[in-house]
Amino acid sequence: MKKIIAAIIIVGSVLMTSCSKDLPGGNDVIAAGRAGEDNPNGGGGNNTVSVPAAVLSTFNTRYPDATNIQWKKLSDGNYKAEFFRGGVKWQAIFTPAGSLVKEEHV
Repeated sequence: MKKIIAAIIIVGSVLMTSCSKDLPGGNDVIAAGRAGEDNPNGGGGNNTVSVPAAVLSTFNTRYPDATNIQWKKLSDGNYKAEFFRGGVKWQAIFTPAGSLVKEEHV
């Protein structure tokens, strides 16, 4: 059973990696929910493959109540999350190592 689950995760990861889009300015948009959660934004499912585990860990610990999460890889190599908390739109920027650089509600 564990081998089947691992195979599904690997196949899903490969398929979802191909869904990232390059934007002008070198930013990649990664439509994603939390690990193991369907994307609430209609992006066809979870696509957290391109977001480092350290970033996801910091994000999930810091914002456990976040919804409608959208990730962008910035041209400087950092990752920006745009999300909602209590009906308020927020954004947070993280280094690839998972350190919070900036957070603000927008």
